[in-house]
Parts: sequence; structure tokens; C-alpha cells
Amino acid sequence: EAAKAEAEKKAAEEAAKAEAEKKAAEEAAKAEAEKKAAEEAAKAEAEKAAEEAAAVDDTPLNSVMGVNSYNGHTETYYNMYMGELIDAMNRGGWAYNDCINKDIIDNILDTSGYWIRSDGCKMFGDYIILAASASEYARGSIVLTSLGWGMVIDRGVGPGVIDIAVNW
Repeated sequence: EAAKAEAEKKAAEEAAKAEAEKKAAEEAAKAEAEKKAAEEAAKAEAEKAAEEAAAVDDTPLNSVMGVNSYNGHTETYYNMYMGELIDAMNRGGWAYNDCINKDIIDNILDTSGYWIRSDGCKMFGDYIILAASASEYARGSIVLTSLGWGMVIDRGVGPGVIDIAVNW
């Protein structure tokens, strides 16, 4: 009877050990599959980024060309008085109240404000002033253009267009 109990105990221990090894192998296989899926996703994202970078035209918008395709949008330029728009970007102004990225805008208002860069781009802090469609970009959106990073603070263009404020 004692031998039978000892054999049953040993069989139960071996079954538990086999079950634990099976579970560990399943967890290792699952971890390996998750790692492989993450690596594939990262590779796909890197390939997409490389394709997008290759699709970007390196020619900056200028007054001679007038229109440029860059970073998935059509760039145009405009030259108009910015005083009213800049006033509206002050805290409490109608444009300011409609903005995202208020922390960045507050910093601009407290430091550099509006100015004109040496190449003629009209700047709001470190960002070129942009006009874009409300259906695509919220006011305060930061967008890469062929002339550098810009901030959408103006409207008046259709979808797919970024209008760059300049003094040309």
C-alpha cells in the first residue's frame, strides 16, 4: 500500500512537472511570436517612413515656381498683412481660443512673437505661418513644409493645400 501511494505521488509529481514544462514552452513560443510581430511591425513602419521620405521633394517653395508638392500636400504662398491675425493669436483672441498646442503658443507669445525670417518667411516664434484647411489641420498644428516647420494659424485654402506666409 505504501509503495502504491509512493508510485502515485511520483506519477503526480512527474505529471505536474510535464505540465509546467508544457506551459513554459507555450509561454516562450507566445513571447517569441509577439517579439517577431513587433519586429515585423517596426520594420514595416521603418519601410513606410523611408518611402515617405523618398517621396518628399527637396526643392523648397519659391516665388518663381509658385506651387510646390511637398510632404503629401501642395504648397502655395501668400503675402498679406498679418497684424489682425497676430492680434487674434494673443491670449483670449478668437484664433488663440481655437488653437491646439497652447503651451507652445504661450511660449511664443512670451518670447519671440511675430517676425520675418531672412528668406522672407513670416514667422510666429520658430514656426512659419501657415494657412490650411480646417478639415485637415487644427489651428496650432505643426506641419513640415519645404521651407521648414510651420504652424497653422490661418485658414482660407482647400484640402490638400498648405499656404505659406511670405513677404515676396
